[in-house]
Amino acid sequence: MGSNRVYPRDFEQKIGFAVIREQIGALALSEKGREGVMMSQFSSDKVYVSSVQHRLSEFKTILMLDAPFPAEGYGDESEALRRLRYPDQSLLLEELHRIGQALTALTAIQQYFEARDGYPALGALASSVPSFAMQREAIARIVTPSGGLRDDASPRLQQLRSQISAREENIARRLSAILSSAQREGMSPDGASPTLRGGRPVIPILATYRKRFAAVVQDRSSTGQTLYVEPYEVIEIQNDIDDLRQAEQEEIVRLLKELSNMLRPDAPTLIEAMQILTQFDVLRAKALFAVRVGGSMPILVDTPTLYVREAHHPLLLQTLRQQGRECVPLTVSLGTEGRILIISGPNAGGKSLSLKTVATAVYMLQCGFLPLVGENSEMCLFSDLLIDIGDAQSIENDLSTYSSHLLAMRYFLEHATSRSLCLIDEFGAGTDPLAGGAIAEAILEKLLSSMTLAIITTHYSNLKGMASKYVGIINGAMQFDISTMRPQYRLEIGSPGSSYAFEIAHRMGLPADVTLRAEEIAGEDYINLERQLRQVAKDRRYWLRKREEMRRKSQETQRLQERLSAENDAVKERQRQIIEKARVEARTILRESNRIIEQTIREIKEKQAESSATKAARVRLAEHSAANDDELAKVELPVTTTGLGEENVTRIVVGSKVRFMGTDSMGEVVTLNAHTAVVSLGQMLTTVNVSRLEPVSASDYRKATRVGSSRTLVSDAAKEINVRRLNFSARIDIRGYRGEEAISAVQQLIDDACIVGQKQVSILHGKGNGVLRERIRTVLRGMPIVESYGDAAEDLGGAGITEVTLS
Repeated sequence: MGSNRVYPRDFEQKIGFAVIREQIGALALSEKGREGVMMSQFSSDKVYVSSVQHRLSEFKTILMLDAPFPAEGYGDESEALRRLRYPDQSLLLEELHRIGQALTALTAIQQYFEARDGYPALGALASSVPSFAMQREAIARIVTPSGGLRDDASPRLQQLRSQISAREENIARRLSAILSSAQREGMSPDGASPTLRGGRPVIPILATYRKRFAAVVQDRSSTGQTLYVEPYEVIEIQNDIDDLRQAEQEEIVRLLKELSNMLRPDAPTLIEAMQILTQFDVLRAKALFAVRVGGSMPILVDTPTLYVREAHHPLLLQTLRQQGRECVPLTVSLGTEGRILIISGPNAGGKSLSLKTVATAVYMLQCGFLPLVGENSEMCLFSDLLIDIGDAQSIENDLSTYSSHLLAMRYFLEHATSRSLCLIDEFGAGTDPLAGGAIAEAILEKLLSSMTLAIITTHYSNLKGMASKYVGIINGAMQFDISTMRPQYRLEIGSPGSSYAFEIAHRMGLPADVTLRAEEIAGEDYINLERQLRQVAKDRRYWLRKREEMRRKSQETQRLQERLSAENDAVKERQRQIIEKARVEARTILRESNRIIEQTIREIKEKQAESSATKAARVRLAEHSAANDDELAKVELPVTTTGLGEENVTRIVVGSKVRFMGTDSMGEVVTLNAHTAVVSLGQMLTTVNVSRLEPVSASDYRKATRVGSSRTLVSDAAKEINVRRLNFSARIDIRGYRGEEAISAVQQLIDDACIVGQKQVSILHGKGNGVLRERIRTVLRGMPIVESYGDAAEDLGGAGITEVTLS
């Protein structure tokens, strides 16, 4: 993507990132890891940046939610391994020890990801090198976990060390015996013990007894009163030990060279493994910092877009946390509609901090760190990150504050493109306001024509007004609480901010006559503009609060609806369970009833219908029937509801107990269609429209059937049917009826016809414009009981009468 520019040279110091980098480097487990953090460079390569961001995001998840990540053995012995390019070079024991530790750490990391899914980026990095099991085992065979050489590294070494140990024990015994004898005779200080001087075993004796000992003086005390002598009888043994140690050293050199030769062919791959381990150390340090301060991975976009949501500056966040204070987040959006954001507002209101926060977020992203932005933030990769923040005056270079700003602006204009981000603080300040504002406006026009994304801060009114004249420039204001005269450090996009200069001057104790005079000098236009800006900010905050309140209420309503829906589902499920339980109990009762009936019939047959036996059987049957009625009375079927917030409405289903509207006749629904139901009245079945039925409770039905028995119920129903048959007319005249009246009359006709068993009926509706006829026939088409319908014969009325045949 071409070269990347970060301006100025002290960029990291100006935005505060130098301190952040040191903090992250201190979290590394190895010196190479710390160097990796410090060397992370700014890049606009999307493949590289995206890869690092995904690895960091996965590592952050591990540190927050998964098992502890391996954190031992990190180190990079690449330099030592590079020596293996030369055949005469061998690795030192401590270097082999560190290589073994690093390979063990890498193996632990590989096993960590082999046991887990969900970390594809880190898993791929870990598996990019082999596990080096053979090399690890070879190192472990000669190097102890503490870094020493194993006694059994070779048979020769084990033999030599065994011989050395035996001779050292022999020397120790002899020296102890000699020293004990000398102390008994007063020739050696009390409490003295054998020691070493110049690598030789000696015992301390008083100088006055020197001639009493056959020994070589190896050392003496500072006063000369104590001599450290090596008895002749141990000299030869010590000489043997020295020879054995020389042989031991030669064997160690041989073993190290042998192991180095074994590792030599794999040196390039081992170097790569060391670098992978260092990458994990760097990633761990960066992810650990992200966990502590809240960094997260943004969405990378290709178009020049910057949408940082709820961003924080790491240093400010940490400082405020230590003070127990809240850090106000920053949300900024730059793109097609608004490429340049002009931030205004009072001094010390957070304008400069906003620039540093944005600069830090972009810089961290493109240097391979997780920026402190909210999830779903969208950020593109910039080729150039150019800032002009703070005072860059220089006595050595004869630069004033304003001159340094102009040099920065010249650099911006020479290099800024559509893939550049420019951040300019106090734009136009440092010189005559009129001239400075004019130059700043001209520079801003140039940046706008270059399609550069930029954020600037200013107090100049002419720059604030550019948003109304140019497409692509938007205003922003730092909030300020006029009642407390305190900044809120919150950025509002859409309108310019007031400087609150006169209010702050008054609050700071400037004499009232001075501030009043200043307002007069400023002029009525300026005062009115400031007043309007304050009013706009006040109104905006009011409507934002209203919108937030409406959003909360909407969310609460949604939660209530979800809760009510869940409760309704629970009620329906409970109803289904109760009905199912009732059906099971009813089937049980029915099976028991059938068994009792069969037993009773069998007993009557066996007793040859004797009067007393038959009577007793009937009594038992009646008692069982009464017991069944009591059991059925305990089964309460629930009432179904049509939905949330509606009144309870009982539904008619198969098995429902119903009453014919307008009568006392009751029955049980046997079958049910869309509009009609077949109702059982004792031994009689009748078909009727559902609208003519009303549900009754099981207890009411049992009471009615108990009082008059099923025979009485059938008799009453039969009487009702006979009455309807006597009053029934197979022909109705609905001319002049309104629509609903006509439909109701037709439904009543069909119901009565079903009850009395009439198969043919006639409906006189007249010809007219045919509207009433079509409406009646639409109703008939929806009745399953209607087999056919059509016009009457021409001589009997034709299209003015509809003849209906029932099934």
